[in-house]
Amino acid sequence: MRKYSIGFIFIVLILASVCAASTEPVSGAVEFRYFFMREVPETVSDIYFTNTVKQKIDACPLDVDLGLNNPQLYSAILHNVITSSYSITLTFNALLKAESQNIYGYYEAQVYKLDAEGNLIAFDYNNSDTRIIDVCEEHPARSVVFNIDHTADSNSKVFYYPIAFRFSKYLEDYSMGVYSGIIRIEVAPSS
Repeated sequence: MRKYSIGFIFIVLILASVCAASTEPVSGAVEFRYFFMREVPETVSDIYFTNTVKQKIDACPLDVDLGLNNPQLYSAILHNVITSSYSITLTFNALLKAESQNIYGYYEAQVYKLDAEGNLIAFDYNNSDTRIIDVCEEHPARSVVFNIDHTADSNSKVFYYPIAFRFSKYLEDYSMGVYSGIIRIEVAPSS
């Protein structure tokens, strides 16, 4: 949704037609100005993850004792979308034990919206009948899709979507070791 405008062609044509209509010899110099204007009315500028104090992060340790009411990280989207439809897809993958190719750790997760006062707002995802995302042996990668929040005006704003985890259902199945996993966030225009 990018709009580009070039304005010098119109000015050149007017000057040419004025000169061609004159019956007297013309001398001197003619100047014209041209401009290039780029306007991006609605766009997603940045996508990233933060800790709970809204500092950008690339990774973070998870506390296995916290539950689904205590987010441990935020997904963040900077945009100025007022009217267009964009969807957000969050994909959660099973944890993989370090130095292992086939030992996985499973968990549950829940995504919230953060309102202007910093309150957690629970909401339903477009493709799920429950708010709990169960990353398990049968579903080692789970995705949820929901619509982007709109800004009130054309100024860019960061919207936060906190993510909470619960390990209690699967924690006894974890063997000793270090586990890591990936959460992917994608934003795309809705079709």
